[in-house]
Amino acid sequence: RPKVTVGPFGVDTNWFKPGPEGQALAARKAFGIPPDDIVITIAGRLDPQKDHLTFLKAARIINNHLAISRFLIVGSEKGDFSGRKNNYLKEIKRYLNSHSHLAQKVSFTGFIEDMRPVYWASDVFVSTSSSIAESFGLALAEAASCALPIVSTKTVSQQLIVKNALTGFLTPPKRPDLLAERILTLAKNPNLRRIFGQNGRKHITG
Repeated sequence: RPKVTVGPFGVDTNWFKPGPEGQALAARKAFGIPPDDIVITIAGRLDPQKDHLTFLKAARIINNHLAISRFLIVGSEKGDFSGRKNNYLKEIKRYLNSHSHLAQKVSFTGFIEDMRPVYWASDVFVSTSSSIAESFGLALAEAASCALPIVSTKTVSQQLIVKNALTGFLTPPKRPDLLAERILTLAKNPNLRRIFGQNGRKHITG
């Protein structure tokens, strides 16, 4: 009987790889980020399924415990078919407007074609998708290929990329408290970030 094998998207690991220190610093400068800040990044279309509000609620907790934290939101509303387009971005802005101290630490980049500078500028990469049917997280695979540790919600597809307590951490959806706890663990431990990042790249390169 014929057998069917399902393979995930491929990632060019010669393209998505750790950047030299000079490129990382240049990327931070381009995004207006101080060189010593801890940069926590989420990337994906601005769609309710991606649950940026959970990311921001976690960011608020992190910011209260780590003064040098900085949060990067990469993506646009293009591809949002939820019916809440524009309204969802307003929800995000409304949350930030009500937490002005956090708003000063959050940067929106819009859509970026070449994501490598984003990964090079970051210390921790995050996914907060609330959908159990989330498609393969290509950005997660690219980030891991660039040796970034990842904190992600536990969905079927994300577990293919993130190996809990080996390449990053997996958390339940819509739990900003647990998300913040795991991110802070990495943010405060550069050696653990390095180990998880190296493990992540090994996992992607096979």
